[in-house]
Amino acid sequence: LITGIVAVLAVLFLIGIINNSPKQVRTIILAGASPEGRYTKTMLHLAKYLQKIFGKKYQFITRTSDGSVQNIRDIQTGKAHIALVQEDVAHYFYQGGHSILKVDHKSDNQVKAVCFLFWEYLFIFALPEKKDLSHLHYVHIGSLYSGSGVTVINLRDQLQHPWEFDTTG
Repeated sequence: LITGIVAVLAVLFLIGIINNSPKQVRTIILAGASPEGRYTKTMLHLAKYLQKIFGKKYQFITRTSDGSVQNIRDIQTGKAHIALVQEDVAHYFYQGGHSILKVDHKSDNQVKAVCFLFWEYLFIFALPEKKDLSHLHYVHIGSLYSGSGVTVINLRDQLQHPWEFDTTG
């Protein structure tokens, strides 16, 4: 319940910021991730809810993306107004220092509001003979631009394992 309240308050704050023309209907784009994923389903529900409340002034539409990295870039460029982004991607976006997130963090920041919704976990599945992470040589991470991809790259770099990545969907 608290998470939902925080999310709605964040959206209300964002709507106040991007409201440039109160007399005409404004389109608000919500970015999820893969078509069948939780991010996209969450955004579909959020768009439906917001449409009920603000439908006279705004049209809320959802779209899919490659994940958190694309979402934060799309917020930067105005291709999306509201997006879900994994915490570590948001952290590197604000702090800098990540090879995938190439953004001028100090002067080019278009992100206006951020709220924390829920924890996400990284699960690594391996064959039984792989006893720990150092035994892995090849790791499938999905899209390189997803939050999970960034998380696994960070884990590899912190542990200094020579993993190779499969980024096919």
